[in-house]
Formats: sequence, C-alpha cells, structure tokens
Amino acid sequence: MKHNTKQLFVLMLSGMLALLLAFAPVSSVMASTEPQEDIDDKLSKAFAAEQNWLEKQATAIEKTEQVVEKTQGFIDSAAAQGLDVTVLENALAPFTAAMPTVRSYHQDATGIIAAHEGFDANGEVIDRPAARETVKDARRALGEAHMSMTQAFWALRDAIEEWKETTFPQGA
Repeated sequence: MKHNTKQLFVLMLSGMLALLLAFAPVSSVMASTEPQEDIDDKLSKAFAAEQNWLEKQATAIEKTEQVVEKTQGFIDSAAAQGLDVTVLENALAPFTAAMPTVRSYHQDATGIIAAHEGFDANGEVIDRPAARETVKDARRALGEAHMSMTQAFWALRDAIEEWKETTFPQGA
C-alpha cells in the first residue's frame, strides 16, 4: 500500500509539473521564430493597410451625411402621404447620435497614424516595439469606429425594413 501511495504521489507531481510547463509564459524571443526583417515587413504592411482603411473609412463617414439627408427626405415624403413615420424617426435619431462617437474613434486613428511612431515617413519600421504599438492602437481605433458605424447602419436599415413590412404588408 505504501508503494502505491508513493507512485500516486509521483504521478500527481509529474502531472502538475506538466501543467505548469504547458501554461508557462514563453519569452518573446522564443515566441518569434521569424527573422526580424520579416517582422518589420509585416509591421510595415499592416501600417500601410491601416492607412488604406483610414482613407476608406473617412469616405464612408462623409457619406453618412447623405444617408441622413436621404432618410430624412424619405421620412418627410412618407409623412406628407399621411403614413406613420414614428419608427423611422425613432431609428434616425440614434443613427445621427452615433456619428460623433464614430468620428471620435476615427480621429483617434487619424492621430495615431499621423504620428506614425515607430515608422519613418515612408512607413518603414525604425523602432519595432513602438511600431507594434502603433499598428495595434490604430487597428483598435479603426475597429471601434467601424463597429460603431456598422451597428448604427444595421439598426437604421432594420428599422426601415420593419417599417416597410408593417406599412406595406405583402399580399395586402
């Protein structure tokens, strides 16, 4: 019995050691098996992609004014025809209210990319840790702007679809 207890203890100890090693943090040197030039190239490409995303996002944000104008025109036209537009008005208000948040996140991304910390004027890496932070922070700000704008568009689109289905039911 004493022999079995000792074996069980050794087995439990080795299992715990295996678990500790499995979840031990790996140093950054061990984590990166790529040559440093490849990492710099990937950071430069990521930075260029984020600059492109920033431009496209700026264009999309500019177009939100057209969306608001068209939707308001649609609401005014429907109201003039005597249709209930409460759902549409209630959907347009939060959409319009979300745009300052979208613009704020976009401005954050613009500032991060304009500062281009860790990158030279041509977008080449000059300070890897700073470049990594720039890419990460710009991606976060761009993503927040994207999600805020997308959620606002979906809510507005869904409200318009709901209004159409309620106001003009199929088969009626």
